[in-house]
Amino acid sequence: MRKEYGDERRTQIIEDTGEILLEDLVAVEDVAITVTRGGYLKRTSVDTYRRQTRGGKAESAWARRAEDFVERLIITSTHSYLLIFTTRGRVYWLKAYEIPDASTVGKESTFPI
Repeated sequence: MRKEYGDERRTQIIEDTGEILLEDLVAVEDVAITVTRGGYLKRTSVDTYRRQTRGGKAESAWARRAEDFVERLIITSTHSYLLIFTTRGRVYWLKAYEIPDASTVGKESTFPI
């Protein structure tokens, strides 16, 4: 084998000093971002919602406080940027995966904005 196939190495082994980013470890998937009137964000995987058929009973997508309600529902990818505008004219941007993941009925993992 050595006589027939033994030759010099054709590839170079190079030490890679590159860093592993958090974004590299996050799977790309569709998520639903819920924004409430009170200014809370919540991320939930789209797969956790089940389809409602005719005559079905809707599930609560947010365990709400009496004075708070869902104002926006955004369907996006975990790697998409969200721009958050304040009433004072500032803008903040963050990736969707940075918003805490919560169940469809949980309010324990909300992110105040």
